[in-house]
Amino acid sequence: MLNSIIYCSSGQVSQPQSGLSSLSASATFQCKAATTFGIKPHSITLSYLIRSLFYATVGLIAAVLVFKYVVIPVEIRYPFHFPFGPAFLTIVFSRTVLIASILLVVSLVAAFIPVWRVMRIKILDAIWG
Repeated sequence: MLNSIIYCSSGQVSQPQSGLSSLSASATFQCKAATTFGIKPHSITLSYLIRSLFYATVGLIAAVLVFKYVVIPVEIRYPFHFPFGPAFLTIVFSRTVLIASILLVVSLVAAFIPVWRVMRIKILDAIWG
């Protein structure tokens, strides 16, 4: 069962259509085939949401590390010069947590909408494209 969930969640995301990103025809067929074989739709949805959270978390960690260990040291060495004096970049923990939370919520919504649309498609419509 886990292999089917992973197989279904390996679908690629295609170009946005009508303002919302949608799953490719292959991923749509894979998800509908998995439901035909007995995989519950909520399991497929959950696998996409977990994958989305994973990508967002890895991106957040990479961005914070690059900002803290690359951007800030370069900016300290070459500060911005304003009429009132040099300005330095800092990391404010509460703002970082707020921005990270917003990113994670947006990531979940962006992953849920296409999967929800695919789960509403009938299996024959998915087969015929």
